[in-house]
Amino acid sequence: MKYGFLLLSALVLFACKSKKDQVQEEGTQNRIFSIETTPCFGRCPIYTMSIGSDGQADLNAVRFTEADGQYLAHLEDSVVNELFNRLDAMNWLAYKAEYMTGYSDLPSVILTYTSPNGQIFKVRFEEGAAPQELEQLSRSMEWWRLNVDWKALEH
Repeated sequence: MKYGFLLLSALVLFACKSKKDQVQEEGTQNRIFSIETTPCFGRCPIYTMSIGSDGQADLNAVRFTEADGQYLAHLEDSVVNELFNRLDAMNWLAYKAEYMTGYSDLPSVILTYTSPNGQIFKVRFEEGAAPQELEQLSRSMEWWRLNVDWKALEH
């Protein structure tokens, strides 16, 4: 009985958080935006890159990139804020899950966004088949892949 009371007390203490604590946790959640490119029958770059709202960027360059391997970078706050403001303003619910041409040789792009409330949106498309907003995001991520000062992870 004594141990049951202690266990119940501990559960109540850990389970009870103030509303202020809950709001702070939600507000500080690290949002993530990522791009993944899939193979084609040629030499299309294959990589996965993600950017967190904390500025951390990860790159896994798999094949047909300038330098295959795993890399890290930290992006400037202004760049990260601009990206996530843009992402937050988009109507992700309006997008289809896929925009595919039907050609088997084309690589596809997979964009994944974790919103401030933790909802995850994923859209897969082939170049020229998606709404312009998604195509522009893909091009922005490609630019960052090529122009960010990446630091190789040592194995």
